[in-house]
Amino acid sequence: MNAPSFPRAPWVRLAILLGAAFFLIAALLRIAGTPGWWAGGRALEVVLLALAATLTRRFGFPLPGRGFASFVLGVALLGLLLDGWPTAILTATAGMLAGDLLFRRLRLGDAASNAAHLCFGTGLTGLAYQALGGVAGDAALGAANLGPLTVGVLLLTLVVNSTFYLDLSQGPRAPWVDARLTVRWELAVYAASAAEALGWVALVAARPPAVVAVYASLLLVAALIGMYAVIRAAVRADQLHLVQRLAGELAGHVSIERSFARIQDVAGRLVPWEGTGLARYDGATGDLTVVADTGLTGARWSVQDPLTAEVLRLRRPLVEVGHPGAEGSEILVPLRYAEAIVGVWSVRHSRRGMYREVDAQLLDLLAPQLALSLVWGTLARPLAESASQTVTYVRQLTDTTDTVRQGFSGVAQQAARAEQDARRARAEVEEAVQTLTKLVEDLRQTGEAATTTHETTAAVQRTVVDVRTASGRTVEQLRQLGATIEQGAAEVGRLQEAATEVERFSETISGIAYQTNLLALNATIEAARAGASGRGFGVVADEVRKLAEESERAARNIGKSARDTRKVIERASRLLDGIGRQLKDLMDASARWGGELETIVNASDTTRAAAERMARLPADNLVSAEAASQLLVRARAAAGASAEETAAVAAAAAEQLRAVSDLTRGAADLSRLAERLAKGASLMEGDDKP
Repeated sequence: MNAPSFPRAPWVRLAILLGAAFFLIAALLRIAGTPGWWAGGRALEVVLLALAATLTRRFGFPLPGRGFASFVLGVALLGLLLDGWPTAILTATAGMLAGDLLFRRLRLGDAASNAAHLCFGTGLTGLAYQALGGVAGDAALGAANLGPLTVGVLLLTLVVNSTFYLDLSQGPRAPWVDARLTVRWELAVYAASAAEALGWVALVAARPPAVVAVYASLLLVAALIGMYAVIRAAVRADQLHLVQRLAGELAGHVSIERSFARIQDVAGRLVPWEGTGLARYDGATGDLTVVADTGLTGARWSVQDPLTAEVLRLRRPLVEVGHPGAEGSEILVPLRYAEAIVGVWSVRHSRRGMYREVDAQLLDLLAPQLALSLVWGTLARPLAESASQTVTYVRQLTDTTDTVRQGFSGVAQQAARAEQDARRARAEVEEAVQTLTKLVEDLRQTGEAATTTHETTAAVQRTVVDVRTASGRTVEQLRQLGATIEQGAAEVGRLQEAATEVERFSETISGIAYQTNLLALNATIEAARAGASGRGFGVVADEVRKLAEESERAARNIGKSARDTRKVIERASRLLDGIGRQLKDLMDASARWGGELETIVNASDTTRAAAERMARLPADNLVSAEAASQLLVRARAAAGASAEETAAVAAAAAEQLRAVSDLTRGAADLSRLAERLAKGASLMEGDDKP
């Protein structure tokens, strides 16, 4: 069970909250005022009972709408029979509050409201049980306690569910699909949990040996698991039966637009809603177009919306429970047809946390029927338009066949003329083939001559290049020889200057020898005058004179040799000057010759390139001519085949005339079928007129 906190019904809720607070405070005071209450393992018992109450909210049974049933009343009954109503209030209330917060993810207000209903109902039941003389502990299942026990078991579920439904009835919308289904399963779950609680009380009262207690506990746990599985499967079966019944109500309406009011009614019988709508999804463009909606008709949903994008990606229903600061809840269900998403179904409510995953799963059971209706609605309109267009096309086809029949009468005459033209074309192609064959032979001979010319031109170019290279080397050698002659001329000039110096030096020596001879003669005269004392000096003077005479003769010889040498050197200088001028003229001539050779080389390059192109051109022309020859051969064959085919066309024209007549009769039959198809498409769209 679950109590949504609607803004209305303040007095009922306030009374329940005050009563729950009263019983909770009374239970705490009773526990605090009882000495030794926590002794004897009671603390462990409280913890286990609270844990069991928490787990019942984890393993509960979601029901259509906002319904929820669990074994928590059994935990409250077990606490009441073992230790009295204070223990039952403390453990069941705390466990239910913790379970709703931890496992069901309810808001604190909703969880506290559910706990308040349980606390208030358990407190009232405990007081009534105590007033009737009911006992707790080992005697709880005794024969003397059978009356109070029966009243307590019945009163617990009656009070808790009565306060819950009283609070719920004051709200704006009942959150369950079927009151009988919800009450039936809540009573069934409570009966199972009460039986389980009585089993545990019996086990505790019997105080069996440890081994027996363990086996008995395992049996009770196994029984609880079995009951949980059976009840869950049965609840699922009831839900499927309900959905099947609702889907049957929708099956008779193919068009979404025409059956949208019925869809709203069906959705309201499954989950509470304040807005709902369906959109068609185009997988090619990614657009969502609203087909019908309580507030968005004609608009577009954005596929960029996080929840919508996630639904399209995961291909399963999702719940937007809202978040702090946001308002409202929404369920988005993808409508799948043949593994493709064809649309999205939205169910909305202004209250955050209104929907659960089980609600989305419940709506998803109706998705195939809605997807089929959406697809049929999508196909019906284009089908009707196509049928109407088909009728128009068939009428046009009938008119066209008459024109075609008239046109075929002239086809045979045109085919005969085409045959004659094809034969003439074949003869002309034959003549062109012969001419082109002769052209191919001429091009082959031209290519051979061009190849020879190209080889000769290449040889001439190589020879000219070699001559240019040798001439270059000769010019360089002449340039070096000219430099050497210039250096020799310079050296001869210096020799001429040296010979002149030697001639002047010989003249100087001759003058000195003449002066020395005169001095020696004077010395001889003076020595003769001196007599015996000057005889030795006279001898020396005589030797000096002789030496001076020899020096004078040698100087004259040297001067003569120098003059002869200078003359020879002058002739050599003139000769070298003449050789230098001749070498310069020769180098100038060689330079002009080299330039002319360069011009010849360039000309030979141009000639070689032209010869090469001339050699390639016949080869290329030969290839083109051979290809053209092959094309003409094929054209000759094609012309022959064309003549034969043209003859066959004339024969086929008569056959086509017969086929056109058959086509006319078939067009009439097709027109009648198209009219019936248009009527069927109108019925698919929901038009009941025959």
